Amino acid sequence: MNSLDVTKRELSSTEIDPESLEHLTPEQWTEFLALLDEFSECFSESPGFSDAMGHRIVLKEGLKPKKFQASRILERPEPD
Repeated sequence: MNSLDVTKRELSSTEIDPESLEHLTPEQWTEFLALLDEFSECFSESPGFSDAMGHRIVLKEGLKPKKFQASRILERPEPD
């Protein structure tokens, strides 16, 4: 099942908190919001899995990938 086929509430520019865009220039802000509205069906508030794209890693012949132990990524606390 493609994640775009799943019914999710689409995200539009009207739902973006302006404070989250303060790091952008006014031109970047306008361009970002226009893209978000144009392609709103591609964005959602709820993250999820998408199988819309695939990839393949081609190794050199005889090369075996190294296996690493999984490690946690620690979240940094939000500044007060």
